[in-house]
Amino acid sequence: MSLNRGTRCARVLAILFVAGASLIAAGYGLAGIEKQRWGYTTDDFESRKTRPLRVAILQPHADFIKEKMIINDQMVAESMSLETEAAGAIKSVFDAKGYTTRVIAPADLETSAPLRTMVVKANDRYGEEWAKILYRPGRVPERLYGVGDAAIRLCSFLEVDGLVLVRIQAVGVSKGKATMRAIFGSSRPTSYARLDLAVIDGRTGAVEGFFSGFEPTSLRQITRKPSRVMGQVVDNAIRGYPAADMVRTFKKRKATVVESASLSDPRADPSDPVQDFEVLLQQRQKK
Repeated sequence: MSLNRGTRCARVLAILFVAGASLIAAGYGLAGIEKQRWGYTTDDFESRKTRPLRVAILQPHADFIKEKMIINDQMVAESMSLETEAAGAIKSVFDAKGYTTRVIAPADLETSAPLRTMVVKANDRYGEEWAKILYRPGRVPERLYGVGDAAIRLCSFLEVDGLVLVRIQAVGVSKGKATMRAIFGSSRPTSYARLDLAVIDGRTGAVEGFFSGFEPTSLRQITRKPSRVMGQVVDNAIRGYPAADMVRTFKKRKATVVESASLSDPRADPSDPVQDFEVLLQQRQKK
C-alpha cells in the first residue's frame, strides 16, 4: 500500500515539475514587472482595488518526498521545517514591500478553537480550488476560483483584508537513485522544490493572484538548509509582487476561442473543459 501511495505521489510531483519547467521555458516573469504581469492576477488586483494591504499568511502546507531505490519516504518532520521557513520568507518579502502581515502559526490554532475551525475550512476549500488552478492558471484573471465564505469569515475574525495560502511540493532524490538515473539516461526530474501562493480577497473570497516558484536543488540542501531553499523558491515566486503603493495597468487580454464560446453560452460551466469542448461543437454544428 505504501509503495503504491509513493508511486502516485511521485507521479503528481513529476507533473508539477514539468509545469514548473514549462513556466521557466516560456520566460515566466523574466520580462520585468514594468512590462508584463508577474504571475496570474486580476486587473483590480494590479490597480490596488482588490489587492489586500493587511494580510494573514496561513501556515503553508508542504509535501516532501524522499525518492529511494526501493520505496519512497514521506518526510513529515522535514515538511514542517519547510513550512515554517517558507512562512518566514514570505512574510519578509511582504513586509519589505510595505504590507502589514501576520503569520497564523500552528501555535495560534492551539489557543483558539474558533480560529482553528475557520483555518481548517479555508484550507480545505482552497485545496479543492488549488487543483483546478494548477490545471488552468490562466483563468485566475477571470475570478474563476475562490474560497468563498470560509475566507470572508476568517478575514473578518482576524481583521485583515485578505489571506495568503501556500502549497509546497519538494522531492529529494537519494544518491543511489540519482546515480541509477544517470547511468540509464533517465530524463525524470531530480531534486527540486516548488511553491504555489494564492492571494485571497477578504471581501469576496476570490483568488485575486496566483504565483509559482520553482527551484532545482538537492536532497542535502532540502534537509540541511531548508531556510536557503525556501528563501530562493519564495523569491522566484513573488520577487515581482507589486509594492503596497504600486498601481499597474495592462492591456486587456483577448479571450481564447474556448473561453469566448463558454462566455457566449449561459449554460456553460467555465470550469469544465469537457463542457467547453461541447459548446464549440454546438457552435460549429449551427454553422
